[in-house]
Amino acid sequence: MPSDPARIVALLSPFTPSVPARIWVKNADGIYVYVNDRLVADFDIPREQWIGSSDEELFPELARAFRRNDLAVLTSGQPIQTTDLVMRRGGREFAFVLRFPVDIDGERHLGAIAIDLTSEISGLFELQKVQEQRYSNERLRALGELASGLAHDLGNNLNAARLRLDILRAKADPDLVKDVDAAIRSINAAADRVRGVQNFVREGQQGEPRSIDLSVLVRESIDMVDVVIRVPTVLGGRIRIECLLPDALPPISGLATELKHVFANLLLNARDAMPEGGTITVSSTVSEAVEIVIADEGEGIPTEHVESIFKPFFTTKPSGSGLGLSMAKDVMTRLGGGISARNRAQAGAEFVLRFPIINS
Repeated sequence: MPSDPARIVALLSPFTPSVPARIWVKNADGIYVYVNDRLVADFDIPREQWIGSSDEELFPELARAFRRNDLAVLTSGQPIQTTDLVMRRGGREFAFVLRFPVDIDGERHLGAIAIDLTSEISGLFELQKVQEQRYSNERLRALGELASGLAHDLGNNLNAARLRLDILRAKADPDLVKDVDAAIRSINAAADRVRGVQNFVREGQQGEPRSIDLSVLVRESIDMVDVVIRVPTVLGGRIRIECLLPDALPPISGLATELKHVFANLLLNARDAMPEGGTITVSSTVSEAVEIVIADEGEGIPTEHVESIFKPFFTTKPSGSGLGLSMAKDVMTRLGGGISARNRAQAGAEFVLRFPIINS
């Protein structure tokens, strides 16, 4: 028996008005069965037009991307976090979206909470224009402050959403408690990621380098992104990571949080380079330095771009910031090491990170 939209409204309406976010629920076919007041007001679309409609009817230009993310949640049964482009009042906006599965009356639905990030991301775009010709450590610190402020505001919004869900849980029917618990776990996971950003900025600016075993740190970096990498690609491909590192490597000096960010970014770049799926291989060599090699099976780097990919704001991704590889280069330079990229003879590309070994 299909779930009753009126029952869904009755369950969700008491707590969603005070949540500082857009909230909606769709059924497995992508049809909206619930939207909160914030979503209705932000898009100037009457509630009766939302209910019973799909993204193909409401947002035809963006429907394909929305449906792809929805299906990733419905198929895997796991929550995902994305930054979505949305069209509102004739302009482009950006939103942080947490999607998660919800079972209502025995049927799988998709719930979502979205927080507007347009002003923050617009600030990054403006910074990009200013910095097209010059990239300095002073500007990098400014970007770090912006990221820290964004993480702080986003953390506050997530905490508010979590508090309201806690209240709902205390009042919810037993059948709904497990779904509320799943939503709370998803928000807690998102809050952990936000704290990770704050810790990264704080440690990157103030921390002292320490002795690090890259074999351990790289594996921790893989664990950080594994859930995202296991989600099917835009073309439905599957990606796996093959870690060939030994149990231990000679010690190097650095900031653990900073280096985890570098490795996580390289692993996600490798995933993006393989829309049809494939294997990311992580290996190492040791001589007078420790080298970590991250290789993918994608199409490789266009020859004309090999010399440019580490430049600030250079990107070939429609939604990329162009900062990931330039920040990686800055980190490696400060450690007295280096990073380089090259194409593989057997197809794909590989990034080589070279770390000085601590003298015993």
